[in-house]
Parts: sequence; structure tokens; C-alpha cells
Amino acid sequence: MKTEQTRPTVLVVNDDPKVLELLTVILEQEEYKVLTAQNAPAALEIAFTSEPDIVISDVVMPEMDGLELCRRLKQNPRTAYVPVLLASALRTGKRSNFNALTAGADDYLELPFRRQELLIKVVRLTERHRIERRYREIVEQAADIIYTHDLQGNFTSLNKTGERITGYSREEALQMNIAEVVVPEQLHRAREMIARKATTDDATVYELEIFSKEGRRVPLEVSTRLIYEGGAAVGVQGIARDVTERKRVEAELQASEAELRALFAAMPDVILVLDAEGRYRKVAPTNPKLLYKPPAELIGKTLHEVFPLAQADTFLGHIQRALRMRQPVNIEYSLTIEDREVWFEGAVSPMMEDSVIWVARDITERKRAQQALEQQVEREAVVNRISSAVRRSLDITEVFRTAVRELGTYLAVDRCAIFMKDESAGRLRLAAEYHAPGVRPPEPDFPLSRMKDLIDGIDRQGALAFDDVANDERVREIYDRFLRASGVRSIMSVGIRAGDEMPGAFAFSTTRSLRHWRE
Repeated sequence: MKTEQTRPTVLVVNDDPKVLELLTVILEQEEYKVLTAQNAPAALEIAFTSEPDIVISDVVMPEMDGLELCRRLKQNPRTAYVPVLLASALRTGKRSNFNALTAGADDYLELPFRRQELLIKVVRLTERHRIERRYREIVEQAADIIYTHDLQGNFTSLNKTGERITGYSREEALQMNIAEVVVPEQLHRAREMIARKATTDDATVYELEIFSKEGRRVPLEVSTRLIYEGGAAVGVQGIARDVTERKRVEAELQASEAELRALFAAMPDVILVLDAEGRYRKVAPTNPKLLYKPPAELIGKTLHEVFPLAQADTFLGHIQRALRMRQPVNIEYSLTIEDREVWFEGAVSPMMEDSVIWVARDITERKRAQQALEQQVEREAVVNRISSAVRRSLDITEVFRTAVRELGTYLAVDRCAIFMKDESAGRLRLAAEYHAPGVRPPEPDFPLSRMKDLIDGIDRQGALAFDDVANDERVREIYDRFLRASGVRSIMSVGIRAGDEMPGAFAFSTTRSLRHWRE
């Protein structure tokens, strides 16, 4: 039983009272604390005052839609980190997902939904929010000053430790420039470091002194990195340590070590420690299913003893680059694990002079989503080009030619043809065709009587596919009589419907290799 303090708070936004009530009942049964709003303005007011653990919002609403609500939540510092799950009854496919994600939403749910699907998404997002909030608390509670400023030196954020050490409140700091806190004799050096970082992005670790609000000189050890937006540097993030209190800082880090280990163990990432030679030193027990081999088969082995030569060389190059530059190297790669391709996004960061920590996250689903979106864009482009041909001309022959050319190219087949039935002549005639370079055109017509079983099958099922037509008994006779001579190896036929009738069909075929059509 969850206590009132541990129950996650869910803000549900929907202009349909029935949907609002349904979501409330489901979530309250799972012991969530549920807040509701029937429009976006009301939701914003509730979110800014209650700071929920997750917002579930309809997309289509009067006054302000769910996408705009999401954008405003993400733009406000108080709710920027609150996950947003957008839901909609409009079936617009992947484009809706894309619009939701580009608005800053963390996930998308299509209505009507399955109860289990909703609960899984809510659990995942609220748990992620809890972990992220804990990390933000760590930043706020860190013993070091953590700050950001723009490239002109104007402060844009400051954590609580920074307030304590400098004596300036966060609000005061956000109105200040580094020139107002860095001691005058070191200001030139501070600006020089900003300018050098903006042009070379070299790692910069240096010491300087600042004046606190009370006028006390505070020596700091500063480490900085660039902040990027849209590929362009827009600011600097820094960590500054008061070196006069180093022992106190070390004691606090040791006290929090157990907690950090627990957080470390809860991470879903692959975490490895390797030396400069690419030898596995440690394998964290975070997610063994994503390891290329079991930990016992990795410890003490080098990358070249585990992976193929080319891949091992690439991985070792990342390690050597991180050690040489003394800064993290971001990478993306794929591995075949248990007969499936798994994509990873990782960072190789130097630990000591001769070792690195390798942290990698499974991004397979994201890769698949990207590929699916790219395929959707390609399909829409093909449809648009065919539609343009229809608008340009009422000549059905020209439309057919455009269709076979576009579809043949998109599907990368050797031949794409449209065959239409000529009932009066008893023939199946070629209306338009596309063939790849070096491939001869298809036969111009076939007797309808010989194709009856195939045509009836296409009429019933909409499409028929034969990956290896030479060895498929369903079309043995057609292959022997007609397709063998044309060199067809794989073929798929898709019916063209006009009302209840099927006057013709597309025929996609390969002659140079087999095609597994369902892939």
C-alpha cells in the first residue's frame, strides 16, 4: 500500500468527461493520486501549482490543443522535466507520434487504448521522472558549484551550493556577469578560456578566484564544457570546487557512495571499465542481457579476443581517443546479440590515465522508429508523385507509367508491371511496365484461362507473394509455362480494385535474386 507521500501524482487533461472519468478510475485503482482538468489553461494552472509526476493529455481540445499544452509545460522551468503522455482518438499513424514528440512529449497513446498499455507507459514515465528528479536533487545538493552562463559571460543558472559559497541568491546571480565576481587580475584569463572553448571546444580545467558577496576571495578549481543547441555553441556549463574545503567534499562524497551505488545498479545501461589496451577490467551488473558475452567470458579479455578485427579496432580507437583528449567520446554502434541486431548509444569517458568507463544504452526501438518514419516519408513521397501525375494528366496510360516507375524504384524490384483483364479477348494484357537497367521487359500478355486460379487468389486475398516461385507448388504450372522463360525468381501480385471488381493487378518481380516480400 502506497502512502500519500509516495503515491505518484497524475494530471489527466481531456475535454471528454467520459474519457476523463475512465482514466481517473483506472489510475486510482493502481493507487495513483489523480488530478483532472477539462481544458489546457486549467491544466497549466494545476501543473504550475502542484507539479505532478506525469501529465496525460488529449491532443484535440478547444482553446488550446495538447501539443501547445505540452510545449508550454516544457518551456516553464517548474514543469520542464515533468513527462507528458499525449493521447488521441484520431488515427493518424506515425505522423501523430512524430508531431507529439517534436512538441516535446515523452510518449504517445492512441485512443481507444489497452489498459495494460496505458499502465506500462505511466509506470515507465513516472519512474523515469523519479530518477531524473533524484539526479536533479543530487545536482542541487552537490558539494560543488554547478552553474551555466552564455558566451558573453552572463549567468543563466546557479545551484544551491553556488548560492551558499558566493553569498548571491540565484535571482541575483542571474542578473550578473562573470566580470562582477571574478577577481580583476584573473578576469582576462577567464574570458580567454571562454573564447578558446567557443572556437576549439578543448577541455578546460583551471583555477581562479572570485569575490563572494561579502568581499571574501574564494579560490576555485573550475572545469567547463560547451552547451550546444541545434549544433551551435550557446553557452558554458561549469563545475567549480572550493579547494579550501576539499577534505569536506571528499567526506560528503564517501557518505553518498552507497546511495550512488544503488542508483548505479538500477541503471538499464551497459557499464564497463576497460584499460588503454582494450582489456575488460570491470563489468557492472546493470543489464546482462545487453552484453555481447557473459561477464565471466569478458573479464581479463581484450576487445580483439572478443570481437571481429575491424570492430575491435574501432572500439579500441574510441578508448584511445578518450584517453588522449581527456574528455568523453560519444559513439553509436550495433551488435548482434542472440541473433538480433541491437543498437547502442554510448559514451567512453576517461577515468584514470590508463582506463575508461564505457556506458552504452539500448536505442534499438528508437532506431526502428526512425527507420519506420523514414520509410513512411518515402512512401508518402511516392504517393505524392503518383498523385501529381494524376492531377497533371487524365491520360490513364501516363498515370500507369508513373505508378510502375515510382513503385518499382521504391521497392527496388527488377520489374514492376500493371496487367489489365481483356475479357472480350480472353487475355491479360500489359498496360504499363518498368524494368531495371539490364533486365528485359515482361511478356506483353497472357491467356486469362491459364491465370484464373492466380487471379481468383488475388481477388480473395488482395495480394499474393511467392518468394521462390520456381519451387512454389501453388504456381508450378504458371511458372513452367510462362515465368521460367522470363527469368522470374520471386514475384508478388497486388490487386487493383474498382468497387467490387478487380480489373487488373500490379506484378512486382525479381530476376537476379530471391526476395522475401514480408521483410
